[in-house]
Amino acid sequence: MVTYPDLIPGPIVRITPFELHVEDSNYWDEFYSRSSRYDKYEWMAGRFGANTMTFTTASSELHALRRAPPNSMFSKRSIAMFEPTIQDKVEIMCKGIASSVRSPDGVLVLSDAFSAYVGDVITDYCFGFSYNHLESPGFRENFHAAFVTISGFEHLALHFPMMHPIMNGLPNSVVEAMNPDLHMILKVQKDLRVQIANIMNKESKVEPKHPTIFYELLKSNLPPQEKSINRLGDEAQMFIGAGLETTSWALTATSFQLLSNPEALAKLRAELEEAMPNPSKILDSRSLEKLPYLTACIQKAHAFHMEYPLEIRGSLQKNRCGTLLQLEEEQGHALASSNLAYAELYLALATVFRRFQFELYDTDVSDIELAHDFFLPTPKLDSKGVRVKVKSVASG
Repeated sequence: MVTYPDLIPGPIVRITPFELHVEDSNYWDEFYSRSSRYDKYEWMAGRFGANTMTFTTASSELHALRRAPPNSMFSKRSIAMFEPTIQDKVEIMCKGIASSVRSPDGVLVLSDAFSAYVGDVITDYCFGFSYNHLESPGFRENFHAAFVTISGFEHLALHFPMMHPIMNGLPNSVVEAMNPDLHMILKVQKDLRVQIANIMNKESKVEPKHPTIFYELLKSNLPPQEKSINRLGDEAQMFIGAGLETTSWALTATSFQLLSNPEALAKLRAELEEAMPNPSKILDSRSLEKLPYLTACIQKAHAFHMEYPLEIRGSLQKNRCGTLLQLEEEQGHALASSNLAYAELYLALATVFRRFQFELYDTDVSDIELAHDFFLPTPKLDSKGVRVKVKSVASG
């Protein structure tokens, strides 16, 4: 492997007319200090087809304005209030996993289960209702394919900004024929705007049982132009995309690693069985955080399995765990939303591995290895996901 020092004596390399690559992890603290404020490129904002979302906002001042209102929704206190809903979603997921035993081949795509779970959680927290992907047969209805497609498409859209307006202007039937997964994300974008319009007009048929992100955003002191349907539609895409892929990928990769390592899996199951003798009674996330081996698994999932693509992970040689966690602070709402992600991770991993024993089915490490730089961590394109068979179900 050829490294920069083999070609150039210094650690700073110009990789485009606008960008420098610094291969020196000691520079991280200086560049990403809390007092530093940098504007992003305006021309990069539309790469995901949602150029007014907080994540792609170019101006650091406008970014701070947009980021502030939803922050309180991701505090530990707010997530604790929302936790009963997360627990409900875990129970629905477990029912679906148990029912896979009765399927003709008994094969369960565990990665689909986690995508449906996280998708239903984040949409419920956004709007007060979910798309009920957890209740679809085999968890086949989920947002994963759509968001991977839009992430892959963003490379083209970055250099040809008219691609998203063109695709949005085509009839739905044409887009669906060209690319069904891309059609799904365009359909989701339009549906999100309908849901936000219903909330704004108080026409939503479902009254939220708990505080939701978009009810709070609409009540906030954001200026009127920041509460337009299109702007909040972009924001909804950001919350769902960011909340979905990172957490579901961490669950998927961690599950694969546990199932590939019988010794580690046995340690985790022993700890869970001691802490929860009755598998039907799962501890809350605050209690689960006190379990050392489960916490170690989740910390490893958080720091290593959520591999960042080439364009943002850079050189992370010094204190890789800490560096990756610090990287999250610079990525939109990632730091604030980590309380939600941790609750999802603790409750799902503890419940699933306390109640079920699995064996991998026609799955290997290539199904979780980063193979494509689609901004999101993406394995080989012909992967069928992490597939398992349920060996036994604990009774309680």
